[in-house]
Formats: sequence, structure tokens, C-alpha cells
Amino acid sequence: MPGPLQAVYYASKSYVTSLLQALAKELKDNNITVTELCEKAIDIGFVSAGDLAGFDLWKNAKNAESVASFGYKAMNKGKLVALNEAALSFMLR
Repeated sequence: MPGPLQAVYYASKSYVTSLLQALAKELKDNNITVTELCEKAIDIGFVSAGDLAGFDLWKNAKNAESVASFGYKAMNKGKLVALNEAALSFMLR
């Protein structure tokens, strides 16, 4: 989806989504699944390194272990898109 002031970032995210959907279709007959893990914010040290603690986006960041676990479970279920953030569910429409 488009976003203000970060056109290239949002365009690259859109490209990755399209690429993964195409790969999933191409690999389906080989019994290979593709899963895109979508997360709002992950606490990996980026906030402190970039001095971003005051931004709302990072206030509810999830820890990396819980995000990885969620993605791993979604992959094992064969999900194409794994949204670990209920607020992002509108993107599936």
C-alpha cells in the first residue's frame, strides 16, 4: 500500500508481495510453499540505534522471538500471508 514520504520503501514492499505471490503459484506443483511475514514493528535494536523511541510506531513493537515463532508456525501451515498484527488485516482485502 502507498505511504507518504517513503515512496521507494512502500514500492519495494509492494514488489516483494507481488513477487512472493508469483513464486507461490509457480512452486505449488513442487510442494513448496511461500510465506510472507507482515509485521508492524519489531524490537531489534533499530529504535535505539536510530534514536526513534519517541515515535508512536515503536511503542508496541514486538520482540523478535515472538515474531519469528509466529512466522514459522504460519509457514508450516502453508499460509501465503502471515499478519502478526490485527491492525494490518485490511491489507488482505
